[in-house]
Amino acid sequence: MRFGGLDVSKSATGWGIVGPGQVKAGTFRCPVKHPFELKAGALDAGYSGRVGVWFAQAIDAWLIEARPDEVAIEQPLPAIGPRKRAVIDTSSEWAGQAIKMEEVGGSNFAANHLLQGLAFEAARLCAMRGIPARYVSSQTWRSTFKIGQAPKDEKNTSGWYKRRAKSVCLANGLEVKSGDAAEGLCLALYLRKQYYPEDDLFSVAAK
Repeated sequence: MRFGGLDVSKSATGWGIVGPGQVKAGTFRCPVKHPFELKAGALDAGYSGRVGVWFAQAIDAWLIEARPDEVAIEQPLPAIGPRKRAVIDTSSEWAGQAIKMEEVGGSNFAANHLLQGLAFEAARLCAMRGIPARYVSSQTWRSTFKIGQAPKDEKNTSGWYKRRAKSVCLANGLEVKSGDAAEGLCLALYLRKQYYPEDDLFSVAAK
């Protein structure tokens, strides 16, 4: 069997394919630029549509060439609203430092809109080609590879997870050129493990 993995993203979608005597990984980089006049977090149907057209063409071509028997697609995280935290107001004129609340975190609505849409499109394309697909949460496949939680002081958690995935692949003799490709390959390896649980996770023996 041949197993595919897709780490879907607007900017760079990582892919992996694992089959009899074959282990490959790569990245689809979106050429559609964010409109200069479009404010951060805002939506534009024309822009979303152009991204969707490019993505559909790229993934469909990959499905035809790679011929996976099943595909694992990373499940998008749900939208998360900003939270409030207490911080010290150093500008306070009070004898002591006052405490104020500020909003932190939260999902970018536009980024979440694109991510959800592209994950849906990947699943639709698989269905159109008659290829079984499943969503796999990042926590599920990362735990399989013993990739722990990003440090609390890490500002770029996504980048940290991608670097860890790349390190895991390279440490086990699997060549990947980017963190996105590594995550796509890890998804494919995770999917293979569901069929061949007795095999070593990084075994690429022909099946």
